[in-house]
Amino acid sequence: MTKLEIDSQKRTIHVELDLKGETAPIKVDVGRYTLVEENGKTYLEMAEVSTSREWINLLLEEFVKQPRFAVPQGRIVKALL
Repeated sequence: MTKLEIDSQKRTIHVELDLKGETAPIKVDVGRYTLVEENGKTYLEMAEVSTSREWINLLLEEFVKQPRFAVPQGRIVKALL
């Protein structure tokens, strides 16, 4: 990960990744994220996700209907709030 921007007011995230085999960074934009707590764990749910690679966007549409990831406790959760 070469760049991470979190705007907790607008509920957006911007990430840039350098992946092996890719000639340029991959950009990931998350819009309208929410944090959900269940059973003592915090999850990041993303309503909108788009990337700079069409093939990744197609995979997200086909296989990941509502992206949701467990978030480790600590500074990351505080940054998202």
